[in-house]
Amino acid sequence: MNNDRKTVLAVGAHPDDVECYSGGTMLRLAHEGWRTVVCVATNGDKGHETLSSAELAQVRAQEANAAAEVLGAELIMLGFEDGRLEADITARDAAIDVFRRVRPDLVITHPPEDYHPDHLAISRLVADASYLASAPLIETGHPPADAPFSIWLAEPYGGLDFVPERFMDITPFYDRKLEALGKHGSQLAWMRAHDGRDLRDMVRIMAEFRGLQSGVKYAEAFRTLRRAPHVQAE
Repeated sequence: MNNDRKTVLAVGAHPDDVECYSGGTMLRLAHEGWRTVVCVATNGDKGHETLSSAELAQVRAQEANAAAEVLGAELIMLGFEDGRLEADITARDAAIDVFRRVRPDLVITHPPEDYHPDHLAISRLVADASYLASAPLIETGHPPADAPFSIWLAEPYGGLDFVPERFMDITPFYDRKLEALGKHGSQLAWMRAHDGRDLRDMVRIMAEFRGLQSGVKYAEAFRTLRRAPHVQAE
């Protein structure tokens, strides 16, 4: 663990993923003095009915920057193609380099039972890269990580088959979480057109349900990735 200010790194497959599943926790940790960093793996260039991929990638980068400002977080965008992300060596090395640049105490990412193939790839990439980030002979341009970090898995869309181990009370930060999510206007429109659902309704229902379970108004739910050496006593 770092001796000074702690750092949390949230890794999402697409712009808006972090805001959906851990935006309140990022805001809470920032309020508690943590450095907060959001890493977005893909450019989100496939989820629209009228814009071209190039146009959409530009829009989503602007939206991601606006949302990160609301969260008070640094933003890293890796730029992989939406819907084409794989847990291959290229993407793994990119994830390793992010861990080395950021040097987090805590990483938050997708669980392995998520619904989107890009989410599944990120879950695998984070798990694999977290172990290899300290290997000095894997060269990425930044020095090897010198300490393990905890990894929390956020619940997937709809929460199916997800059994939480930890609840974070986000009640004081819920409105700002929605404000950050609201910056992703293109994705909100896409979800309404493609899935017939307002993404903000899903976020509200999940936050209320996890809040009901944990005795607060709004909460986010997580479990710990149980892979040595990244399970740490707290």
